Amino acid sequence: MDSGSEVASQHVASLPTSGDADAALVRLAKNGDPAAQSQLIQQWSIRILATCRAHIRDRQAAEDATQETLLRGFRAIHSLQDEMSFGGWLRGIAQNVCRDWLRKQQRRDGLIHEERCDILTDHRHDPAEAELNQQEKLRQLALAISDLPTPQQEVLNLFYFDEMSYDDIAALLQVARSTVNTRLATARESLRKALTTLEREQ
Repeated sequence: MDSGSEVASQHVASLPTSGDADAALVRLAKNGDPAAQSQLIQQWSIRILATCRAHIRDRQAAEDATQETLLRGFRAIHSLQDEMSFGGWLRGIAQNVCRDWLRKQQRRDGLIHEERCDILTDHRHDPAEAELNQQEKLRQLALAISDLPTPQQEVLNLFYFDEMSYDDIAALLQVARSTVNTRLATARESLRKALTTLEREQ
């Protein structure tokens, strides 16, 4: 490593983890500094995973979407004009990646659903019907969750699916513990109302 890279890397290591520090890291990353890129990945990968988990239930798929988000982000980092907006910009990329995944998944699920409907038409007493009913309930729950605001989806997934504590979620999302509690309570109530409405309509 040459002296210039050493100085840059030492500068990266000394930066505080604040919005201003993110902006400084982004400027270094734009200049190709690997240490800056590495630190940005370390600081943002978990947060982006939380965003992806808010949209995608499957953990492995959400992790893949996180990797794709980071890859797209660093490929396009030179297009970011306001370094202070890096976090919001990266979350926007994550949302686009998740939408792409969900569109592909919906097409796949649609084909599977058509095949199953054909089977049920010929075998009305097929034991698989009970399984389909259960899957339909899970699908309705997933849809109800997807209709929640992203901040509520994040805390819901981190608490129930990732089994994180209120304090850990607050630290991860950089919000107060009371904010986590409010978002989770609001999300639960919204889901309860949505699922009650669906049951009445059936």
